[in-house]
Amino acid sequence: MTIARLHPSLLLGLAILTLAGTGVRAGSLEHIQSSQQLELCAHPDMLPFSKQSDPPAGFQVELAQALAERLGVELEISWIISRRSASKTGCDLYAGVARIDDTPSRYLKLTDAFVRMESVLVTRPDLPAVGSIADLQGMTVGVAPGSVAAHQLNQQGISTSTRFLDESKRLQALLSQDIDAAVVTQLSAGWLQQQLQQEQDVKNDPQNKTQSALNIIDAEQLLGTRLNYDYALGLRKADQNTLDHFNALLTKMKADGSLATLLRRYGLDAAGHIALNQ
Repeated sequence: MTIARLHPSLLLGLAILTLAGTGVRAGSLEHIQSSQQLELCAHPDMLPFSKQSDPPAGFQVELAQALAERLGVELEISWIISRRSASKTGCDLYAGVARIDDTPSRYLKLTDAFVRMESVLVTRPDLPAVGSIADLQGMTVGVAPGSVAAHQLNQQGISTSTRFLDESKRLQALLSQDIDAAVVTQLSAGWLQQQLQQEQDVKNDPQNKTQSALNIIDAEQLLGTRLNYDYALGLRKADQNTLDHFNALLTKMKADGSLATLLRRYGLDAAGHIALNQ
């Protein structure tokens, strides 16, 4: 795998001129195949989704690598922190985009959904399990700033914290007892639960393993509002043929079990669910 930083504007300009001369559009299947590269846009520090490390890690990175292998090309990664920084790269793909409805995006072509992202509320094992929103009274819940979950909790008089911006930091704050609960996706909750269980397996301490189990419940049901969404690939500058080809790749990954295998590495089952403690 080759890993790239953000391309200098001069090199990007030269690439655009070269592509214009050949009539091959950047981001198209023909461009990906002719360049022998699939370029992913990913955040450098947002586990479990992506992490700029050696080797690069995260669900989106692994998914993009699997797609690149099926295309017979190398995976290139542009590490970005905003849409503006993405515009300075030639990347072809976001390996995880919320697909809220069928309204076309101005910036991306979205594939069919390959998993349903679910919001869950996670509490530490030393705290009582939460069965209703009233059980959160007196607790501080880590949430994404400006999110529907944050609004719903504030409306119910529940204390929230928005200073932990991404899900891994929210979960770390939970473990360090800076907050009492966190609203995250099931991917992050499953990933953390699996990590904790693996640590206890290494220590070979069945009692502590049981005590380390997180309390995880369905946040959408708990808060009584829509939080879940479909998760798709986002293709930049792609044509319809490219979109159709990536949809076909996802269909094959579902059929041969490789997508399910990837989901299991993050603590999820083949349908993308984790066991929820009601």
